[in-house]
Amino acid sequence: MILNDCKQRRLRSKLERGPTTVEHPITVLRKACIWKSLATGLALLCWLPGGGAITYYVSIGGKDTNPGSAALPWRTIEKAANSVQAGDRVTVLPGDYDEVVNFARDATPTQPIMFRSSGAEVGGFNCRKSDYIIQGFRINGTNSSSQIAPALVYVYANAHRLQVLDNYFHDSPKLKYAVLLERGANAIPANSSSFNVISNNTFASIDYINISCNGVSNKFLRNIFRDSNGQADCFRLWGDGHIAADNLVTNLSVVTENHTDFFQVFGPVQPVTTNHYNFVRNIVLERNIVVNSRIQICQLETFDNPSGYMTNLIFRNNLFINLPYAANVDMDGTKWYNNLFYRCNTGNGGHVFALGGPKGSAWGTDIKNNIFFECGNRENWVGWYPTVGLFGITNFDVSADYNFVCGSNFDAKRTASQSPTGWGGQGQEAHGINGGDPRFVSIATSNFRPASGSFLINAGTTMQSFADDLLGQLRTSGSWEIGPYEYQNLLVPSAPANLRVVGTQ
Repeated sequence: MILNDCKQRRLRSKLERGPTTVEHPITVLRKACIWKSLATGLALLCWLPGGGAITYYVSIGGKDTNPGSAALPWRTIEKAANSVQAGDRVTVLPGDYDEVVNFARDATPTQPIMFRSSGAEVGGFNCRKSDYIIQGFRINGTNSSSQIAPALVYVYANAHRLQVLDNYFHDSPKLKYAVLLERGANAIPANSSSFNVISNNTFASIDYINISCNGVSNKFLRNIFRDSNGQADCFRLWGDGHIAADNLVTNLSVVTENHTDFFQVFGPVQPVTTNHYNFVRNIVLERNIVVNSRIQICQLETFDNPSGYMTNLIFRNNLFINLPYAANVDMDGTKWYNNLFYRCNTGNGGHVFALGGPKGSAWGTDIKNNIFFECGNRENWVGWYPTVGLFGITNFDVSADYNFVCGSNFDAKRTASQSPTGWGGQGQEAHGINGGDPRFVSIATSNFRPASGSFLINAGTTMQSFADDLLGQLRTSGSWEIGPYEYQNLLVPSAPANLRVVGTQ
């Protein structure tokens, strides 16, 4: 896989912001940088100034008694925040601004207010109003002594349609979120902050929770999460209809925390009223790459939520690579389609999935078209999903087929005929593939696309809820591949033969 020069420059600018331990950046970081110019362009398109809209300026060398012009800029970002009108734009010039800025001026969906950095570092933003754009800042969790905030970007429950784009969040201390979209007064998702876009940001050394939200239809796209040593959960998404797509996670939680979660949600324990229930419904996590981290795929705990409040959580077209912990699923109705699990749960040595238990049931679990490659320990009865009754757990069921599993050296796993805990032990995997070399393009460079002749090609089942693969290309109707990649016949042109020189006069 080769990046063009433009994409390579964007990738290099991301990495120059701090250290990283990605082993194969061309393969693993592809998606995290490919859409940067698109995200920027969308932000600018959303800003359509009216006839009276003004561009203001803030500079370390300015004064708040100035008019805020390019020649006479303001000194503080807060002065700009207290002066702008709908449609205005603020350019913050290079420097270290020891502020947590409050956005409290009215904007509109067609006339948002934009704050755009030109090399500025800031302590954070409290967003009390809707329709703001925050772009290009270095947001430092230790930078402000003037105000303590619960998050570097804190969005109040009545604030909607924010765009947080191209920022670099770093060094958030314990118990401080990077991005927190506030929950409203009760459990109804529509009462919380909704329709926000958090895109193309880098989250580095965030030692508490990276992103937490409630609300409806928030989008978290093309972000990088890296180099954290605390709890550092990437996503805690309550509410309805959210999408987390094309994100990269690497080198998380290497020292202090027992485990970090890529995705975690939970219901209440002994709720006092129905307002304490939590909704987690119709959420999609797709085309994400989670690699080389001391991380758990997910922690889903229903606890005392009523049936139906937490359901239809969908993981599709994701790469989970070299993760020591499992997907703990005590939640009904999760769906797992066309993912790659490569050497997952090697720390605990069990299956990729732990389904059901004292924290909630896992009825209606659907697992199809996935790859389980060298997962668990070297025992030939582990590495995929459990059998009902294993370890006494009975509050789950699994519909699973068209998956591929193998152990070390491409060895097959134990089958149902050998043990009831084996592959397809309760009637699953009528079309599954157990053992053999799947012929990836290159395991050494983390290129898990199927090469010519792979038995993964055309071995999956067609899904009705989506139609693309991890690269965004459409899958062939009626002949899907197992795993996150649809096969591409990338022909290498042959060298020309029988060349001859034609002279000219």
